[in-house]
Amino acid sequence: MEESLKVADNVAQDLNKRENETGSETGIVAESETGIVAGNETGLDFVDCMIRRMGIKEVDPKDLNPIVLAYVGDAVYSLAVRTFLVANTGKRQVNKINNDANSMVSAKAQAKSIDKIEDLLTEEEKRFYKRGMNAKTNTCAKNASLFEYRKATGLEALVGSLYLLKRYDRLMELIHLGLQ
Repeated sequence: MEESLKVADNVAQDLNKRENETGSETGIVAESETGIVAGNETGLDFVDCMIRRMGIKEVDPKDLNPIVLAYVGDAVYSLAVRTFLVANTGKRQVNKINNDANSMVSAKAQAKSIDKIEDLLTEEEKRFYKRGMNAKTNTCAKNASLFEYRKATGLEALVGSLYLLKRYDRLMELIHLGLQ
C-alpha cells in the first residue's frame, strides 16, 4: 500500500511539473474556506482528463490477455448502462435503478446484445470478440449457461478493446444497438 502511494505521488508530481512547464490549466479554479473548488477549464472530457491526470500510458489491446480486456470492458459497459439509466430514469429509487442495471449487464443480457450486433462487427472487432469468447476463465456466471457466459466475456473483451483504442463513438454505437 505504501509503495502504491509513493507511485501515485510521483505521478502527481510529474504531472504538476509538466503542467507548469507547458502552462496548462490544472483545473483548480480557486480555494475557498471549505477547500478547493474544482473546475474544468481545459475542455477535456472524462477519459482525456483521466489519462492526463493519472499519467496513463496508451496500451495496445492486441498485447493484452483477453480476460484483462474483458475486465476493462465489464467496467466500461457497466458505466455506460448506469449512465444511461440515471440519465433516463434517475428520479427513481437507487435500488430500482441498480436492479435494472444488474439485469442489463448480466451474462444473459450481454449474450443477447452480442447476438444483435455480431453481424455489424468489423473483422478486427470480431477477432477481439472471439479472443474473449474463447479465453479460458476460472469463473462461471451464476444465472447463465456456459455458452452465454463465454459470449458475454467476448462482448466485454470487445468493449474493453474499443475503449483502449479510444474508439468511443463506435463503442457507444455498438452498446446502444445491443441494448435496443
